[in-house]
Amino acid sequence: MKAFFSLIFFILSCYKVPEPDWIKNTVSDNDHWYGYGVVEMKNTANLTKEARLRSIEDIASQISIDISSNFKRVIIEDNFSINEYTKNISSFRLSENIQSVEFIDSYRDKNNFYVLSRLNKNKYYETIREKRSIAVETALNYMEQADKSFGFSTFELLEKAENEIYNFIDVSIPVIYPKDGGKLQQLYPLIKYKISDYYNRINVNFNPQKIDLIYGFPNDQSIELLVFDYKSGLPIPGVPLYYLLGKDTIATSISSNIGKSIIKVPFMNDNFKQTIDVIIDHNKLFESSNYNNKVLATIPILPRSPKISVKSIEKNYSNPIITEPITQSIKLFFQKKYGAIFVKENADIHINVNASTFKLEGGKNEYGLFLAHGNLSLNILNSKKQEIFSISFNNELGRSFSNYRLAGLDAIDSLNEKMIKNLKIKLNSFFVN
Repeated sequence: MKAFFSLIFFILSCYKVPEPDWIKNTVSDNDHWYGYGVVEMKNTANLTKEARLRSIEDIASQISIDISSNFKRVIIEDNFSINEYTKNISSFRLSENIQSVEFIDSYRDKNNFYVLSRLNKNKYYETIREKRSIAVETALNYMEQADKSFGFSTFELLEKAENEIYNFIDVSIPVIYPKDGGKLQQLYPLIKYKISDYYNRINVNFNPQKIDLIYGFPNDQSIELLVFDYKSGLPIPGVPLYYLLGKDTIATSISSNIGKSIIKVPFMNDNFKQTIDVIIDHNKLFESSNYNNKVLATIPILPRSPKISVKSIEKNYSNPIITEPITQSIKLFFQKKYGAIFVKENADIHINVNASTFKLEGGKNEYGLFLAHGNLSLNILNSKKQEIFSISFNNELGRSFSNYRLAGLDAIDSLNEKMIKNLKIKLNSFFVN
């Protein structure tokens, strides 16, 4: 008995499964696509899975050719080449038909493992027709919703409509739109037209028409915008906007339920004429789009030098200082920094200065110096006489070997120097929007 089984084993070990004809000769018929998968024995652990996957990829490449050959006239606006498009679509369609793929044979030799698969064309086309019919109906429903009310959701709905049929646009899709009383149109171009049309209908009014402001000083101005449909004149809610000053984004907004947006005018630190560009943020309006960000409006900014009124009281003891050194320092400082114009009425900025000195009784000190003390207060107010900030110094010491008058003027000089230094710091910290 043992000898018998040994003989059987020997016969089986010598038997070699003949190589099937499909290894070297292509199988084809009009009813199927056939796929061939080949894997080297030494390179892959799961030979069957990998070989089947490659045979499916082979079928997918044939579906791509089928799609490309049927591709009539479609406007592709997604930066896809035809090859990229057909590759993506064939992958989608094969995934919808994966259950219909049959693995009809396999074979292995010393070096490779082979798999033969096929997909029935009639089943494939029937599945695609069903999927296309559902996608078209869904897309039409999205379009009807988009047309009911123009707003942010309009673009979201139209983009959904486009995505629904995107995998089926290798052939024309004629539809009646609107469903009730509409006309025959091609669906995909219609969706693209609607997106473009709605996008180009967005318009904006703004107030004021130009911004007149004082550079280098804070302002409380704002710009009010109304986003509207230029075709109907109705406001458009939910439109995302951003605002460019030069290359810098200074604000963002979303139009309200009544189409309004309000932004604050930025702080301007120089007197160059500039503009604020009001731009649709298409990256927020669309999930994926090749539309350029549309400039809705350009608002001119006209910065100008401030008109400043300076009122001062400068006394050395009880005597007015004719030369008004502190007033002159203030004027020189603001003229250099802001090109200020000094006026008596209708000022943008009001500056009030009070500086005075007093002497200590007792004559000279032990070093032979006359001593004086000075106080200074400075208030800066806006055009409405509201205080912006103030500066004050007290008991600033002045000295002179000659007399009290010169000691008082020395105290005024010290106050003047401290005031200018402190004024620079205050302006840098307070005059920022």
